[in-house]
Amino acid sequence: MPAMVAANFLAAQASKGNNGGLAPSIISDLQKGNIELQPGGLIHCTQFTEGNIVELLISSNNRANGKSDFNGKKLDANQAFVVTGLRIAYADALGTNPAAVAYDSDRENLPAALVNSMFEIHQDGKRKIRIPVSRLLTQVNADSQSGDLYQLPGMILLAGDSETDIKLLMPEGAAIGATNNNFARIEFEGFQTRTRS
Repeated sequence: MPAMVAANFLAAQASKGNNGGLAPSIISDLQKGNIELQPGGLIHCTQFTEGNIVELLISSNNRANGKSDFNGKKLDANQAFVVTGLRIAYADALGTNPAAVAYDSDRENLPAALVNSMFEIHQDGKRKIRIPVSRLLTQVNADSQSGDLYQLPGMILLAGDSETDIKLLMPEGAAIGATNNNFARIEFEGFQTRTRS
């Protein structure tokens, strides 16, 4: 997806009420033409305990290379990210470091309870996406996949200064199996804002 389409989307979001949740500095730089979008990606890895609603991003999360681009539930205040693709991967592993486990996104290797779950992202209480986890896993589907990354039919804005919630909604009565060994990795593809030099 060309950066120009993402830039137009960002500008449209900025013109909404509450500036689309964007920080005032981003709005100011957009108006002055000092912001550009560059291709990029975000990740968030976490250990979780299964339940009906699993919070994958928590307020005590710390930003760290290989683990998460979120600090708490937020990105950098002066950053925005336009999401164009998503992938989720899972690991059942011993240990507590989400950056030190090998993840798998092949739906044939994953617990049915996970494959049959729903994935949601909310920001400032507004739902940005609700999609079956099965769509975000490796599968043969040439219409919606680039490699094994699900290409969204539209775009999602993640404003850096806004609280983000990332959740799994698991089928009632279904169990993954491992109680303390569950890890998830969410990968976001798209465009991130950068101040022009």
